[in-house]
Amino acid sequence: MAKQKQKQEPEMTMEDLYNFIMEEIEPELTTFNIPTLDELYKDESKKERKKRLERYKAAMEDCMKRMDEAFAAWEDDFNGVYKMAFKNIEQYVQGEESDEMSDIEESISKS
Repeated sequence: MAKQKQKQEPEMTMEDLYNFIMEEIEPELTTFNIPTLDELYKDESKKERKKRLERYKAAMEDCMKRMDEAFAAWEDDFNGVYKMAFKNIEQYVQGEESDEMSDIEESISKS
């Protein structure tokens, strides 16, 4: 039997996922904005910098929490698909075995 190839959706990279989540939490920490931070904050005071870095720390922790939640949900989804596929394969194999037994029985009865 020939393999059936399904159309693949464009892949989302881990960087894309990080940026997607971080954009909502703290846009300055997306991978495309991080290189601009030195210029953006070149004149900030030490007090302002400390406050900003505390905000960044909280944002990174929130991002990791959301990533963990996303991965847990995907694992649940994957397990559901796996169980369904396994059940379908079992049914297919049982059907094939049943057909083979019927063929054998039929050939015996004709003998």
